[in-house]
Amino acid sequence: MKSPFDKNLDMSISKRIESKKIIDGYRLINVDVERYFLNLTCLELLICPSTGYKQYYPVVCGDSSFYESLQKFDWYYSSHRWIYDEIMPFLRHNYKLLEIGCGQGYFLKRARNYVEECVGLELNEKCVKKCTAEGLTVYPLLIQDFSKDYNDYFDIVCFFEVLEHVPDTRAFIEHSYKVLKKGGYLILSVPNNKSLFFKYGLDVPKEFFLSDDEYRAYYLSSILNLPPHHVSLWDKDSILSVFSQYGYSVVKISYEPVYPAWIQRYFQILKYSLFLKASPLHNLLSPLTIKLLSHFSKLLMNKVGIKLAFIKGHSIAVILKKDE
Repeated sequence: MKSPFDKNLDMSISKRIESKKIIDGYRLINVDVERYFLNLTCLELLICPSTGYKQYYPVVCGDSSFYESLQKFDWYYSSHRWIYDEIMPFLRHNYKLLEIGCGQGYFLKRARNYVEECVGLELNEKCVKKCTAEGLTVYPLLIQDFSKDYNDYFDIVCFFEVLEHVPDTRAFIEHSYKVLKKGGYLILSVPNNKSLFFKYGLDVPKEFFLSDDEYRAYYLSSILNLPPHHVSLWDKDSILSVFSQYGYSVVKISYEPVYPAWIQRYFQILKYSLFLKASPLHNLLSPLTIKLLSHFSKLLMNKVGIKLAFIKGHSIAVILKKDE
């Protein structure tokens, strides 16, 4: 398969994963995805040699019923994302803003008091109805269709945890570029696949976790990083490499902070990472040591207010400026 971002290059196979493993994984969180994998024995994770962009092949993408099944998780459409606070300083009262994949409109409701015009795109019909009922301007359209009437229109185009779900990444990026004014800001966030929280996926054995709850939390984020939920994987290098092709310059890169509830999980995955490297240090991370390190780290965060910058959280945010 040719790379969507370099037609002269073939994508190479990074890994293969059996369809049955994916189906069984989703079944453990009570989500049935078997219908997406009929006649498919495995998926390949492909990587573009020039950009580092990764996508699963063939493309297996969830439909509306799949996403409705995920709404049983109360955190799925979160009312607040850490990236919102990163964006607020860039808003201006004369700006026009577009959010692609606006969900239930949480960010639009916050942003509309700070910009001249606020528009959202969302394919989930229930979310569109909810947004419309709350006075938001939201269209049930793909950016490829919406862009026809909004060339060079918006000062800010943003999408949060959306890009990794998109089956046609190239078209999505090109049409997002089309509706953005020269000198405008493109603001995005995606799961950071170089984060330790995502690096090993479903390969981390259960015995490396100190409790069933810790393992379930890790497993949930890992299975949702696979099709039909996520169809592409991103990190800082691939984002910058791909978007630089479209005439963007980097304004700011931020990583989601690690939260106290994640600390113990981090040290458990770190132990597995050291184990894979055959490092003797992994033996030092005994259950007691992990608990002590986690407790001390949480004290620093909660009592002293120290952020553990050396631990990268689940996602990365990038603010880009369209060249004038």
